Amino acid sequence: MHTKLSRLLILLALLFCNACGSGESPGQSEGSTAEGLQVDGAHMRITAEDLRVVQGQAESFESSWVTEWFGKPAWSAEAPALLGDTRKSILLNTPARFRVSLPASKQPRKLLTAVRRMRAEDTGPIRCAVFWQVGEEVRELQAVELPAASDAWIDLRCSVPQEPGELVFTHLLATPGLAEKSAGHVSWQEPQLQPMVPAMERAPDVLLLSIDTLRADALEHMPYLQGLMDRGTQWSQAYAPSNWTLPSMASLFTGLAPEEHGCGRGPFADTANGKVESRDFRGLGDAPTLAEAFLAHGYATAMFHQNPFLETWTGMHRGFQRYARSADRVEAQSGAALDWWANTQGQSRFLSLHYMAPHLPNGEVAALDALHPEAFFALDVAPERRMEFFDMPEEYRAAVRLAYRQAVMELDAELARVVSKLLEGSRDWRVLVYVDHGEEHWDAGGFEHGFSFEDSVVRVPLAYIGGSAAEPAIINTVVPAHHGGTYLLERLQIEYGLPASALGSSTSADRTVETRFPLYRASIGGRRWDAQEKAWQDLPFTGEGSPGPPAAIDPWTAARLAELGYAEEQ
Repeated sequence: MHTKLSRLLILLALLFCNACGSGESPGQSEGSTAEGLQVDGAHMRITAEDLRVVQGQAESFESSWVTEWFGKPAWSAEAPALLGDTRKSILLNTPARFRVSLPASKQPRKLLTAVRRMRAEDTGPIRCAVFWQVGEEVRELQAVELPAASDAWIDLRCSVPQEPGELVFTHLLATPGLAEKSAGHVSWQEPQLQPMVPAMERAPDVLLLSIDTLRADALEHMPYLQGLMDRGTQWSQAYAPSNWTLPSMASLFTGLAPEEHGCGRGPFADTANGKVESRDFRGLGDAPTLAEAFLAHGYATAMFHQNPFLETWTGMHRGFQRYARSADRVEAQSGAALDWWANTQGQSRFLSLHYMAPHLPNGEVAALDALHPEAFFALDVAPERRMEFFDMPEEYRAAVRLAYRQAVMELDAELARVVSKLLEGSRDWRVLVYVDHGEEHWDAGGFEHGFSFEDSVVRVPLAYIGGSAAEPAIINTVVPAHHGGTYLLERLQIEYGLPASALGSSTSADRTVETRFPLYRASIGGRRWDAQEKAWQDLPFTGEGSPGPPAAIDPWTAARLAELGYAEEQ
């Protein structure tokens, strides 16, 4: 019975494929193909503009799947490995049929895409299929079924013939007799046509390892990471552009200082009131990003992260074909990252992994837990009040440091397992190690990060490893850590409009070293390095906030989050 039903659905889809194209969507250019895009030597993205839509309406879309754990304690053992997964997509109603013409390829090639229904609904399962058509001959390459009760992504991968022809994509209700019935929207991840280019002809794979809240002195408890960094160039006096994640990571991705990219929090109130603060977070402007540069140069791009300050509302997902948030456990993103790496092995890859560990909560410390610091962090308080709140006896401080050390050791073990597998699966690779900020353990009387610009918070590990044949080097000059991203592009000779790196030899690079824009009310607004005096200068706290545009969430994601109780629907 199951075989007969499958044959019937295939027959219906074949009829879809062979139907005349007179029903093309308004606004779609007749005869639109992907023939002008590069096919040999680099992967080809198929966007909504490349398609001929025969049935349905298509639009470019960033489709976000989120679970019911999105917004809940991400470090819980009960949280699923992936909490959210955003992909550059093509959105269509159901039923739909679209196609793209492909020229011949000198290399074997495969198609990588994924599908999801925008909402779980009771209209029945939806069958999604890809066909290959040459003249009147049509054959199915791959098909998946989207269950009615789930809106999760389902991957779809298949080999594509090297001869010229057309890829035909269809989705329709799978229940017999309902194929032409309307149903909800379906997102197709932007299809990637991946030529199986010989490894010797591909650009190096690139792995960006960013670690949250890692003190520079914590490396002594991370033998694997320190050993990896020892194989390349290290900057022993690298300083983060801010003391918290959002502006610091935005600077890495753009090569810009926080006042230039504008990503951070809004202005402070004139005085502290001790109440819950509305921080009016700001997203990234329109500056080009690291991931966009790699994508434009033929790389497959993906990022797996664990920090709510890296959600898509920040704009930092731009350029990543896949952008997923995992649970805040060191191993949570490993499976998905290794799977993505394996499935894109025929092309050059840019993979960014951001680890939340050893960020709080990094272990059970009774004295710290009893303070309920998560509630305190939400308040607008004077710096002196913050110092008082976290003042505790030395034995309690020792317990916090021990929990932190155990967290970094656990992370190092996971890095040893995952990074070694990634690099073993690459003929030629580059690695950048970046830390967005450190953590104060009462080094200057305070605790945590986001308000102090003490060295334990803003002097961070930074290293570039240029493959297995890299030569070790240690540079002791004071440098801006966020220039590591543009340094990476320069080493790979990738140009995309990002500023020159102060870590390289460019004479046009801005070599200002400055750390600013705190998350919390602070006694100073930051520090600036005076290269002539070889000393730091304190900057006044003005409460100005970041100048970027207010953060926005797309209507589809906002509606989904509102259903789950995590955001107001826009």
